Amino acid sequence: MKADLKKNPPEFKPTGPNLTLDPPPAAGPFFSRIDWSAFWVATLVSLVVYIISLAPSVTLEDSGELAVAGDYLGVPHPPGYPSWTMIVWVFTEIFGFVRFRGQPNPAWSVALASAVFG
Repeated sequence: MKADLKKNPPEFKPTGPNLTLDPPPAAGPFFSRIDWSAFWVATLVSLVVYIISLAPSVTLEDSGELAVAGDYLGVPHPPGYPSWTMIVWVFTEIFGFVRFRGQPNPAWSVALASAVFG
């Protein structure tokens, strides 16, 4: 009996809902043109709203401390936010020309960096 099975093994017949063993059809790109359009529209609308509503100078809580730390590449209160501080410092260097009531205003550059990355 065992010798018979070795010479003529039974055929495999798939059962269940997937009766074929063909590979699935090739898929197109994951994101379509409408997906990218929706992404860019949402991104630009959000950025415009953030920029329009930026505070012109420092506000309450930690904003002054963080603006000074970003402007001078300092260390704000622990944990220090090192990556954020370096990114904000770049923004304060690029947008150093911004003035508020005639005075340099690094707080606006810090808020702009937060808006861009928000």
